[in-house]
This record gives sequence, structure tokens and C-alpha cells, in this order.
Amino acid sequence: MSLLNKWLTLARLIVLLAVAGLLWRLALLERADWRYDYDEAMAGLQALHITQGERPVFHPGQPYLAALESYLIAPLFTVLGANAVTLKLVPWLLSGGYILTTGWLGWRAFGPQVGLISALLAAFAPTYLLVTGMKTWGATAETLVLGNLLLISAGYALDPVHENTIRLRAVLALGFVGGVAFWVSWLVAFYALPVLIVMSWRGRMVLRRWWWALVGLFALGSLPFWVYNLGHDFATFRYLFSDQGNTWGNARAVIDHLNYDLSPRLVSGDPDWRLLSWPATWWLQIMYEGGLITLVVAGWRTITSDNPNSARLLVALFVLLLPIIYVASGYGNHALNEFGFDATGRYVLMIHSVLPVGVGVLCRVIAQQRLRTIPLRGLAAGVLTSVIGLNMLGTFSADPQQVFV
Repeated sequence: MSLLNKWLTLARLIVLLAVAGLLWRLALLERADWRYDYDEAMAGLQALHITQGERPVFHPGQPYLAALESYLIAPLFTVLGANAVTLKLVPWLLSGGYILTTGWLGWRAFGPQVGLISALLAAFAPTYLLVTGMKTWGATAETLVLGNLLLISAGYALDPVHENTIRLRAVLALGFVGGVAFWVSWLVAFYALPVLIVMSWRGRMVLRRWWWALVGLFALGSLPFWVYNLGHDFATFRYLFSDQGNTWGNARAVIDHLNYDLSPRLVSGDPDWRLLSWPATWWLQIMYEGGLITLVVAGWRTITSDNPNSARLLVALFVLLLPIIYVASGYGNHALNEFGFDATGRYVLMIHSVLPVGVGVLCRVIAQQRLRTIPLRGLAAGVLTSVIGLNMLGTFSADPQQVFV
């Protein structure tokens, strides 16, 4: 089999995994009777207003959360009717985009086998991602997909092994996707900051040569954002740069909450859902965080490599910067509410862009090792099987009426 045919086969497998992941999520939505919460209903109400001729840029009272999802829902309401199923279709479909782009990111950074494993783990992800990623909250699923595309586009634009035509297309995609993401939600900062750092460090030639394309497409993608802010006294900036509480005074408490609450929640589910035992949750946490460490090590090694892989460097920086941005932004203060409910899980859900990739690389590293004369491929397969199995067990044992509240 030629290399091209092999790659095509693997690409088709990733697409099939995306379909399998969509069917798995569809079964969960069916069990939940397509239940939605108050915030999702507000997005649906805005979609109804769009069908009646309104043209909002942001959600009412939230000049930082784009109305893009409502615009995507509006034509479905027109064709299929305004109901719970139609409301959920857009984030459900976007979850398929998340699976595809996560597989693509893993492939771009570490090769086709890791890409395939990344797509598999994204398809059968932890229950928290399945539920939260299908919430019609305006920017959750969109941010994951757009962020993945930013990392992928930047990787193609930065690496000189690609033809100039490919690199220019990547720059165009980077500019436009970055502009749309800038309008959709500033949670894109988790992706944008590593891209900006690596572009400034290793992409100066790209910036000198094609800055006009990058700036022009960014302006086009973010046009609704600028039109709104120029007419509303830069409301987005005034809101996002307003006082977010005692950020530095609360830093230790926010970090503790990130480590001991959000981290296990992200790889399993809300503790109130009671999906998995603590040993199972800790096993998942060890595997996923071990994968993140593997990504950082791989990024460090690529710095001194003769053939540096920019995608690996971007992924490693993403891992390192996400907790720093989260804590420094001040939004982690919401996690310290007196009621103890999950107020910030959606803010760090973006780590799922790289969690599957990390486990994929970890499995590959283990498979390449030998214990004396015994290869450890079986151990690597066991790690992968255990992670997917526990993810599926958690989802299967979930009470859909409870988790979609």
C-alpha cells in the first residue's frame, strides 16, 4: 500500500470515528429526552428572534458572547421547527467537528497513528465533555473547534517543509478563523497566546511576507465584533477588563480548586453525578495528566531538534499556558462561590483539545519501550482500553436527566 493510500485509509477511519462519536452522543441525548437548561433556552429564544428579523451580534447583556450559535440554529428552526431536538443539533454536529479536528491535530503534531488514537479518545471522551460540549451555551463547542483549527493552521503556516501555496492558505485560514474566534468568545485566548508566541518566535518570515493576508482575514472574520463595539463605546473591552475580584489574593485557592476539583471533574464528571469510583477517577486523571506531561516533554525536545515540529511546540505551550491564563484572568474566582456548584468548568473545557492527543502520545511512548526482552505494546493497549472503557462506563451509568440539568 502506498503512503498516500495509507493516509487516505487513516483519514477515512478518523471520519468513521467522528460518526461513531456522534452516534454515542446521540444515544445520550435520546436518553436525556433532549433536555436543556435555562441558558440554552435563552440561546434558542435569540434564534427565534433572528428568524423574525432581528440581527444581534452578542447575547443580550453579554457583550463578550457572540450570537453565532443562534444564527446557526435559526435556519434549523425555520426548516425543522423550534423544539428541543433542533436546539441541540448545532452543538451535537459541532462535537463531530471537535472529533475530526482533534484527530487532525494529533496527526499534524505526532503522525497518523497518534491522530487515529486522538480521534478515538475524542469520540468516546469523558462524560463531562460529552454533556458540556453539547450545551447550547453560545461558544462552548465552537471554541473547541475554532481553537483546534487555529493550532492546526499555525502549524502548517510555520513549518518551512510545506510549499508556499500551502503555507499561504494556512495563513489565510489562521487569520479568518482567528477573527471569528475573537468575536465568538475570548476563551480563544487559550489557543491564541501560544500561536502568537510561536509566530513571533519562529514565524517572523511568515509575518513579514503575508502580514496583509493575516490582518485582512482577521478583520473580516471579526467584523461583527468591531461594528458592535464601535457603536457601543467598546462594551466588550469595558466588560472583560472590569474588576474580576481579588485575582492574586485568591490565586492559591483557585489553583487548589483547579487541581482537586476541576481536574478530576474534567476527566470524569461532576462529583454529584457519581459516575465512577474514586480509584477509577484517579486512574483516568493519572493517564490524562501523564499524557499532558508527555506533550510538554515532546515540545521541549522539538526546540533543539534539527527538524522542529511547530505543531508539537504549539501543543506543549497550550498545555503550559492554559492554567496560567485561567488563574491570571480572574475568572477562576467564580469557582470559589459559596454554593459550591460548578461555575468555571466550561472555562477550562478547552484542555480537551489536547487530552486525547496526550494519551495517544503516551501510549506510543509505552509501546516503544521494552522490559528486558518483552515489548510493552500490550501495556500500551491496556492503557488505551482502560481509558476508553472507563469513559464509556461513566457515560453509560450516567442519569441523563441529572447530568443535563
